[in-house]
Amino acid sequence: MAFRLSVSLAVSGAATGALATALDAWGGINPPRAYGFCMTCHSRDLVDWVANQLFATHWEVALPGVQFPILTVVGVLLGAYVACILASERRLRPAAHPWLSLVAGVLVVNFGLVALGCPTRQVVRLGYGDWTALTAVAGIVLGAGLGTLVLKRRA
Repeated sequence: MAFRLSVSLAVSGAATGALATALDAWGGINPPRAYGFCMTCHSRDLVDWVANQLFATHWEVALPGVQFPILTVVGVLLGAYVACILASERRLRPAAHPWLSLVAGVLVVNFGLVALGCPTRQVVRLGYGDWTALTAVAGIVLGAGLGTLVLKRRA
């Protein structure tokens, strides 16, 4: 018998906000603006932290990446895994074109680093009034549109 957990987006968002507020108040964890869900930035911070520890470099790492270096990336991955188990969706599905998927993923992360974050972070930065994020959001929309056209043409 599988355990089904049904949570609305509003409840999930309120719980995430409450947890972030509690971590700020209790642990003094105050990440940079628009840092929360950007897996591009979390991965960059993990790689930079490891390089700083192993090779005595001085690459910039955001404060949460310094305080809890592994938890930002591993915590999200473990949370996603637990969510898959709870929703009974844990199954492997082979990619139709694994090398194309790998190259596309690497390009998305690298372009995210050039644009200073993932799409979620760009939208949040735009909400903060950072108009340079408008260029990144326009590029994301253009790239998604072109990718959709390529996929439609292949089908």
